Amino acid sequence: METKHASLGDYKIIKTLGSGGTSKVKLGYDISNDHYVAIKIIKPTYATQHREEVEKELDILSSLEHPNIINLIDVQENAKYTKKNGTSEEVIAFILEFAPSGDLFEYIASTGPFSEEIARTLFKALIETIQYCHTAGIAHRDLKPENILLDENFNIKLTDFGFATLLCGKDHDDKLYTLNGTELYMAPEMHVGDAYNGTAVDVFSLGVILFVMISGHPPFCKADPRYDNFYKCFCLNKYKFFWTQHERTKPKQENKVFYSPEFRSLINGMISADPSERLTIDQIKEHQWYKGPTVSAAKLQNEFAQRKKIVDQELQKRRDKKKREKEKAEKLAASLGNSKKHYSGIKPY
Repeated sequence: METKHASLGDYKIIKTLGSGGTSKVKLGYDISNDHYVAIKIIKPTYATQHREEVEKELDILSSLEHPNIINLIDVQENAKYTKKNGTSEEVIAFILEFAPSGDLFEYIASTGPFSEEIARTLFKALIETIQYCHTAGIAHRDLKPENILLDENFNIKLTDFGFATLLCGKDHDDKLYTLNGTELYMAPEMHVGDAYNGTAVDVFSLGVILFVMISGHPPFCKADPRYDNFYKCFCLNKYKFFWTQHERTKPKQENKVFYSPEFRSLINGMISADPSERLTIDQIKEHQWYKGPTVSAAKLQNEFAQRKKIVDQELQKRRDKKKREKEKAEKLAASLGNSKKHYSGIKPY
Protein backbone atom coordinates (compact mmCIF):
# COMPACT_ATOMS: atom_id res chain seq x y z
CA MET A 1 0.00 0.00 0.00
CA GLU A 2 1.34 3.42 -0.97
CA THR A 3 1.98 5.99 1.77
CA LYS A 4 2.76 9.70 1.77
CA HIS A 5 6.21 9.21 3.29
CA ALA A 6 8.84 6.51 3.23
CA SER A 7 10.17 5.40 6.60
CA LEU A 8 13.20 3.85 8.24
CA GLY A 9 12.56 2.42 11.68
CA ASP A 10 11.16 5.21 13.83
CA TYR A 11 12.13 7.90 11.31
CA LYS A 12 9.80 9.40 8.74
CA ILE A 13 11.70 10.12 5.52
CA ILE A 14 11.02 13.70 4.39
CA LYS A 15 13.14 14.04 1.25
CA THR A 16 16.43 13.15 -0.41
CA LEU A 17 19.35 15.38 0.56
CA GLY A 18 21.91 13.82 -1.76
CA SER A 19 22.78 10.65 -3.62
CA GLY A 20 25.79 8.82 -5.02
CA GLY A 21 26.61 5.57 -6.71
CA THR A 22 26.59 3.56 -3.50
CA SER A 23 24.23 5.37 -1.12
CA LYS A 24 21.59 8.03 -0.62
CA VAL A 25 21.28 10.60 2.14
CA LYS A 26 17.75 11.29 3.33
CA LEU A 27 16.28 13.83 5.71
CA GLY A 28 14.65 11.91 8.54
CA TYR A 29 12.22 13.11 11.20
CA ASP A 30 11.76 11.47 14.58
CA ILE A 31 8.21 12.19 15.69
CA SER A 32 8.87 11.10 19.28
CA ASN A 33 11.33 13.93 19.98
CA ASP A 34 10.62 16.40 17.14
CA HIS A 35 14.17 15.97 15.83
CA TYR A 36 15.61 15.99 12.32
CA VAL A 37 18.55 13.83 11.27
CA ALA A 38 20.41 12.97 8.08
CA ILE A 39 20.23 9.28 7.24
CA LYS A 40 22.85 7.75 4.98
CA ILE A 41 21.27 4.65 3.46
CA ILE A 42 23.81 2.24 2.01
CA LYS A 43 22.61 -0.05 -0.74
CA PRO A 44 22.47 -3.70 0.40
CA THR A 45 24.44 -5.01 -2.58
CA TYR A 46 27.26 -2.53 -2.00
CA ALA A 47 27.31 -3.20 1.74
CA THR A 48 27.64 -6.94 1.05
CA GLN A 49 30.31 -6.65 -1.63
CA HIS A 50 32.30 -3.89 0.10
CA ARG A 51 31.87 -4.72 3.75
CA GLU A 52 35.43 -3.65 4.57
CA GLU A 53 34.92 -0.15 3.13
CA VAL A 54 31.63 0.32 4.98
CA GLU A 55 33.18 -0.80 8.25
CA LYS A 56 36.17 1.51 7.69
CA GLU A 57 33.89 4.51 7.20
CA LEU A 58 32.00 3.59 10.35
CA ASP A 59 35.22 3.20 12.35
CA ILE A 60 36.47 6.60 11.15
CA LEU A 61 33.20 8.40 11.89
CA SER A 62 33.08 6.80 15.33
CA SER A 63 36.62 7.91 16.14
CA LEU A 64 36.15 11.59 15.23
CA GLU A 65 34.67 14.13 17.62
CA HIS A 66 35.03 17.74 16.56
CA PRO A 67 32.60 20.70 16.51
CA ASN A 68 33.13 21.16 12.76
CA ILE A 69 32.58 17.51 11.80
CA ILE A 70 29.13 15.98 11.33
CA ASN A 71 28.40 13.82 14.35
CA LEU A 72 27.50 10.13 14.00
CA ILE A 73 24.43 9.56 16.20
CA ASP A 74 23.66 5.89 15.58
CA VAL A 75 24.16 2.96 13.23
CA GLN A 76 21.38 0.57 12.24
CA GLU A 77 22.85 -2.46 10.48
CA ASN A 78 19.57 -4.21 9.64
CA ALA A 79 17.25 -1.25 9.33
CA LYS A 80 13.93 -1.74 7.58
CA TYR A 81 13.59 0.88 4.86
CA THR A 82 10.02 1.12 3.57
CA LYS A 83 9.48 3.11 0.39
CA LYS A 84 6.38 5.15 -0.44
CA ASN A 85 5.09 2.38 -2.73
CA GLY A 86 4.99 0.02 0.22
CA THR A 87 7.98 -2.15 -0.71
CA SER A 88 10.71 -2.57 1.88
CA GLU A 89 14.27 -3.83 2.19
CA GLU A 90 16.92 -4.20 4.86
CA VAL A 91 19.72 -1.63 4.66
CA ILE A 92 22.65 -0.30 6.64
CA ALA A 93 21.83 3.19 7.88
CA PHE A 94 24.12 5.79 9.41
CA ILE A 95 22.09 8.25 11.50
CA LEU A 96 23.93 11.56 11.30
CA GLU A 97 23.61 15.08 12.63
CA PHE A 98 21.57 17.25 10.25
CA ALA A 99 23.06 20.54 9.05
CA PRO A 100 19.99 22.61 8.07
CA SER A 101 21.68 25.47 6.19
CA GLY A 102 22.86 23.47 3.20
CA ASP A 103 26.33 23.16 1.69
CA LEU A 104 28.99 25.65 0.66
CA PHE A 105 28.66 24.81 -3.03
CA GLU A 106 25.06 26.05 -3.15
CA TYR A 107 26.06 29.41 -1.64
CA ILE A 108 28.88 29.96 -4.12
CA ALA A 109 26.83 28.78 -7.10
CA SER A 110 23.74 30.82 -6.21
CA THR A 111 25.19 33.95 -4.61
CA GLY A 112 28.73 34.26 -5.97
CA PRO A 113 32.20 34.37 -4.40
CA PHE A 114 33.10 35.56 -0.91
CA SER A 115 35.22 38.46 0.23
CA GLU A 116 38.71 37.63 1.46
CA GLU A 117 37.62 38.21 5.07
CA ILE A 118 34.62 35.85 4.80
CA ALA A 119 36.62 33.23 2.89
CA ARG A 120 39.47 33.45 5.39
CA THR A 121 37.09 32.96 8.32
CA LEU A 122 35.65 29.80 6.77
CA PHE A 123 39.05 28.60 5.59
CA LYS A 124 40.58 28.89 9.05
CA ALA A 125 37.83 26.73 10.52
CA LEU A 126 38.35 24.23 7.71
CA ILE A 127 42.12 24.13 8.24
CA GLU A 128 41.68 23.47 11.96
CA THR A 129 39.23 20.67 11.16
CA ILE A 130 41.51 18.96 8.66
CA GLN A 131 44.49 19.31 10.97
CA TYR A 132 42.43 17.54 13.62
CA CYS A 133 41.73 14.71 11.17
CA HIS A 134 45.39 14.43 10.18
CA THR A 135 46.47 14.42 13.82
CA ALA A 136 44.03 11.55 14.33
CA GLY A 137 45.78 9.75 11.46
CA ILE A 138 42.97 10.20 8.91
CA ALA A 139 42.96 11.63 5.38
CA HIS A 140 39.57 12.77 4.04
CA ARG A 141 40.39 12.45 0.30
CA ASP A 142 37.14 14.00 -0.95
CA LEU A 143 37.29 17.59 0.20
CA LYS A 144 35.03 19.86 -1.87
CA PRO A 145 32.42 22.58 -1.22
CA GLU A 146 29.58 20.03 -1.52
CA ASN A 147 31.01 18.18 1.50
CA ILE A 148 31.24 21.31 3.64
CA LEU A 149 27.84 21.77 5.26
CA LEU A 150 26.54 24.63 7.41
CA ASP A 151 24.59 24.31 10.64
CA GLU A 152 21.83 26.62 11.87
CA ASN A 153 24.44 29.22 12.90
CA PHE A 154 26.38 28.82 9.63
CA ASN A 155 29.30 27.03 11.27
CA ILE A 156 30.98 24.60 8.89
CA LYS A 157 30.33 20.87 9.30
CA LEU A 158 32.60 18.55 7.34
CA THR A 159 30.83 15.46 6.04
CA ASP A 160 31.10 12.40 3.76
CA PHE A 161 34.00 10.29 4.97
CA GLY A 162 33.23 7.54 2.46
CA PHE A 163 36.68 7.92 0.84
CA ALA A 164 38.53 8.66 4.08
CA THR A 165 41.34 6.34 5.12
CA LEU A 166 44.26 5.96 7.49
CA LEU A 167 47.23 8.12 6.59
CA CYS A 168 49.66 5.30 7.33
CA GLY A 169 48.40 3.19 4.41
CA LYS A 170 48.03 -0.59 4.28
CA ASP A 171 51.78 -1.13 4.51
CA HIS A 172 52.26 1.53 7.21
CA ASP A 173 54.65 3.44 4.96
CA ASP A 174 52.50 6.59 4.68
CA LYS A 175 51.74 5.77 1.03
CA LEU A 176 48.24 5.56 -0.46
CA TYR A 177 47.32 4.19 -3.87
CA THR A 178 43.53 4.19 -4.35
CA LEU A 179 42.26 6.53 -7.05
CA ASN A 180 39.17 8.17 -5.62
CA GLY A 181 37.69 11.56 -4.88
CA THR A 182 36.20 14.22 -7.17
CA GLU A 183 38.24 14.97 -10.30
CA LEU A 184 38.38 18.75 -9.99
CA TYR A 185 39.77 18.56 -6.44
CA MET A 186 42.14 15.62 -6.95
CA ALA A 187 45.91 16.25 -6.77
CA PRO A 188 48.02 15.63 -9.92
CA GLU A 189 49.84 12.65 -8.42
CA MET A 190 46.48 10.88 -8.12
CA HIS A 191 45.65 11.45 -11.79
CA VAL A 192 48.83 9.74 -12.98
CA GLY A 193 48.42 6.81 -10.62
CA ASP A 194 51.44 7.47 -8.39
CA ALA A 195 51.59 6.55 -4.73
CA TYR A 196 50.62 9.62 -2.75
CA ASN A 197 50.63 11.15 0.70
CA GLY A 198 47.20 11.68 2.28
CA THR A 199 48.01 15.00 3.92
CA ALA A 200 49.43 16.42 0.67
CA VAL A 201 46.34 15.54 -1.39
CA ASP A 202 44.05 17.04 1.26
CA VAL A 203 46.08 20.26 1.19
CA PHE A 204 45.77 20.36 -2.60
CA SER A 205 41.97 20.04 -2.35
CA LEU A 206 41.88 22.80 0.26
CA GLY A 207 43.78 25.06 -2.13
CA VAL A 208 41.23 24.49 -4.89
CA ILE A 209 38.36 25.11 -2.44
CA LEU A 210 39.92 28.39 -1.29
CA PHE A 211 40.38 29.54 -4.90
CA VAL A 212 36.73 28.72 -5.63
CA MET A 213 35.53 30.64 -2.56
CA ILE A 214 37.37 33.78 -3.69
CA SER A 215 36.81 33.45 -7.46
CA GLY A 216 33.40 31.82 -7.74
CA HIS A 217 34.85 29.30 -10.22
CA PRO A 218 37.63 26.66 -10.19
CA PRO A 219 41.26 27.38 -11.11
CA PHE A 220 41.28 24.62 -13.75
CA CYS A 221 39.20 21.62 -14.84
CA LYS A 222 41.68 18.91 -13.92
CA ALA A 223 45.13 18.98 -12.32
CA ASP A 224 46.68 17.09 -15.19
CA PRO A 225 49.02 18.99 -17.55
CA ARG A 226 48.28 16.50 -20.32
CA TYR A 227 44.69 17.74 -20.57
CA ASP A 228 44.50 21.11 -18.86
CA ASN A 229 46.52 24.14 -20.00
CA PHE A 230 45.74 26.14 -16.87
CA TYR A 231 47.31 23.52 -14.65
CA LYS A 232 50.13 23.02 -17.13
CA CYS A 233 51.23 26.54 -16.15
CA PHE A 234 51.95 25.27 -12.64
CA CYS A 235 53.98 22.36 -13.92
CA LEU A 236 56.08 24.76 -16.05
CA ASN A 237 56.36 27.35 -13.25
CA LYS A 238 54.45 29.87 -15.38
CA TYR A 239 52.51 31.25 -12.45
CA LYS A 240 52.35 34.77 -13.88
CA PHE A 241 50.50 33.58 -17.01
CA PHE A 242 48.03 31.59 -14.88
CA TRP A 243 47.13 34.60 -12.73
CA THR A 244 47.06 37.02 -15.65
CA GLN A 245 44.50 34.87 -17.45
CA HIS A 246 42.26 34.61 -14.38
CA GLU A 247 42.65 38.31 -13.60
CA ARG A 248 41.26 39.19 -17.06
CA THR A 249 37.82 37.85 -16.09
CA LYS A 250 37.60 39.92 -12.91
CA PRO A 251 36.29 43.48 -12.34
CA LYS A 252 38.87 46.18 -12.99
CA GLN A 253 39.99 48.04 -9.88
CA GLU A 254 42.03 51.24 -9.97
CA ASN A 255 45.65 50.58 -8.95
CA LYS A 256 44.62 47.22 -7.48
CA VAL A 257 44.52 43.64 -8.72
CA PHE A 258 41.66 41.29 -7.84
CA TYR A 259 43.95 38.56 -6.49
CA SER A 260 46.25 39.93 -3.82
CA PRO A 261 49.95 38.95 -3.94
CA GLU A 262 49.55 37.15 -0.61
CA PHE A 263 46.60 35.12 -1.92
CA ARG A 264 48.50 34.17 -5.09
CA SER A 265 51.48 33.06 -3.03
CA LEU A 266 49.33 30.85 -0.79
CA ILE A 267 47.50 29.20 -3.70
CA ASN A 268 50.77 28.64 -5.58
CA GLY A 269 52.12 26.78 -2.56
CA MET A 270 48.99 24.73 -1.90
CA ILE A 271 48.36 23.44 -5.42
CA SER A 272 51.99 22.92 -6.38
CA ALA A 273 52.47 20.14 -8.93
CA ASP A 274 55.22 18.63 -6.79
CA PRO A 275 53.71 17.28 -3.55
CA SER A 276 57.09 17.56 -1.79
CA GLU A 277 57.00 21.33 -2.41
CA ARG A 278 53.37 21.74 -1.39
CA LEU A 279 52.76 23.71 1.79
CA THR A 280 52.05 21.81 4.98
CA ILE A 281 49.17 22.84 7.19
CA ASP A 282 51.60 24.33 9.71
CA GLN A 283 53.15 26.41 6.91
CA ILE A 284 49.70 27.51 5.74
CA LYS A 285 48.92 28.75 9.25
CA GLU A 286 52.12 30.80 9.25
CA HIS A 287 51.42 32.32 5.82
CA GLN A 288 50.82 36.08 5.60
CA TRP A 289 47.44 35.69 3.87
CA TYR A 290 46.19 33.27 6.54
CA LYS A 291 47.02 35.80 9.26
CA GLY A 292 44.88 38.50 7.64
CA PRO A 293 41.60 39.87 9.04
CA THR A 294 38.53 37.70 9.60
CA VAL A 295 34.92 38.54 10.48
CA SER A 296 33.02 38.06 13.72
CA ALA A 297 30.54 35.23 14.18
CA ALA A 298 27.70 37.78 14.09
CA LYS A 299 28.85 39.28 10.79
CA LEU A 300 29.34 35.82 9.27
CA GLN A 301 25.84 34.80 10.33
CA ASN A 302 24.33 37.97 8.92
CA GLU A 303 26.17 37.55 5.61
CA PHE A 304 25.04 33.97 5.17
CA ALA A 305 21.50 34.65 6.37
CA GLN A 306 21.16 37.11 3.48
CA ARG A 307 22.73 34.69 1.04
CA LYS A 308 20.51 31.86 2.26
CA LYS A 309 17.41 33.74 1.10
CA ILE A 310 18.79 33.66 -2.45
CA VAL A 311 19.88 30.02 -2.12
CA ASP A 312 16.39 29.01 -0.93
CA GLN A 313 14.79 30.88 -3.85
CA GLU A 314 17.06 29.09 -6.34
CA LEU A 315 16.35 25.70 -4.79
CA GLN A 316 12.61 26.39 -4.91
CA LYS A 317 12.87 27.32 -8.60
CA ARG A 318 14.58 23.99 -9.28
CA ARG A 319 11.93 22.08 -7.34
CA ASP A 320 9.15 23.88 -9.22
CA LYS A 321 10.84 23.17 -12.56
CA LYS A 322 11.27 19.51 -11.66
CA LYS A 323 7.61 19.31 -10.64
CA ARG A 324 6.47 20.88 -13.92
CA GLU A 325 8.64 18.50 -15.93
CA LYS A 326 7.23 15.54 -14.02
CA GLU A 327 3.64 16.68 -14.58
CA LYS A 328 4.37 17.24 -18.27
CA ALA A 329 5.86 13.75 -18.57
CA GLU A 330 2.84 12.21 -16.80
CA LYS A 331 0.43 14.04 -19.13
CA LEU A 332 2.40 12.87 -22.16
CA ALA A 333 2.41 9.29 -20.90
CA ALA A 334 -1.35 9.47 -20.26
CA SER A 335 -1.98 10.90 -23.71
CA LEU A 336 0.12 8.17 -25.37
CA GLY A 337 -1.79 5.59 -23.38
CA ASN A 338 -5.12 6.98 -24.62
CA SER A 339 -3.83 7.03 -28.20
CA LYS A 340 -2.92 3.35 -27.99
CA LYS A 341 -6.41 2.51 -26.74
CA HIS A 342 -7.94 4.53 -29.59
CA TYR A 343 -5.88 2.95 -32.35
CA SER A 344 -6.09 -0.56 -30.92
CA GLY A 345 -9.72 -0.74 -32.07
CA ILE A 346 -8.97 0.17 -35.71
CA LYS A 347 -8.58 -2.77 -38.04
CA PRO A 348 -5.68 -2.67 -40.53
CA TYR A 349 -6.43 -2.61 -44.26
